[in-house]
Amino acid sequence: MASRSDRLAHMESDSSALLGKRAKQIRLRKKLRIVDVAERANLAMSTISKVENGQMALTYDRLLRLSRGLGVTLSELVKADRNAGAPTDAQGAEAAQGTTITGRRAISRLNEGLYVKAGPKEYWYLCNDIAQRAMLPMLGRSNAKTLDEYGPLIRHQGEEFVFVLSGELEMRTELYQPVRLKPGESMYFDSGMGHAYLSVGKEECRFLVVCSGLTDADDHRR
Repeated sequence: MASRSDRLAHMESDSSALLGKRAKQIRLRKKLRIVDVAERANLAMSTISKVENGQMALTYDRLLRLSRGLGVTLSELVKADRNAGAPTDAQGAEAAQGTTITGRRAISRLNEGLYVKAGPKEYWYLCNDIAQRAMLPMLGRSNAKTLDEYGPLIRHQGEEFVFVLSGELEMRTELYQPVRLKPGESMYFDSGMGHAYLSVGKEECRFLVVCSGLTDADDHRR
């Protein structure tokens, strides 16, 4: 039986390949060159190329930059190829205007989701069958215990909700003192405020994150 680390490595490889394939499809559909995407995303051309070839996983904020460079929302970038039975985006737009109910839904089973690992940060992007979503749910895990291990604070447009599932999470933000959250506890905050997720307990820290308010013009300040 494969070890947990082997399974995660396999998931990371598969997810990187799927994300890269989708990014390239979107770029070609929009008739964009790699240099165009790189300039709009403020990312190196080599980074775009590696992503498209499944050779690099991006952090959450860099995924946001890439989506901006491609001119799509992050939810559309990570959307799964399968879309059986899901209403069209046009129907979704009608629902947003209150003219009809589309009944859109998406389900993520155990161990499903687009897996992204960057350093000590790991995320599973959930319910990816639907693009143009108002919310972006993720299952997260951080192995960083200090800001030095975590890296620069993350900032992006919108608002964020985190709910701790296991372990103990320390939320670092640039405007408030650190806050420690235990299982069952949660926090809601402005995502434009620099923030970091640190694992400070003895147990593995896992948490649910829901981001909202993301647009094609996301702010990607670091």
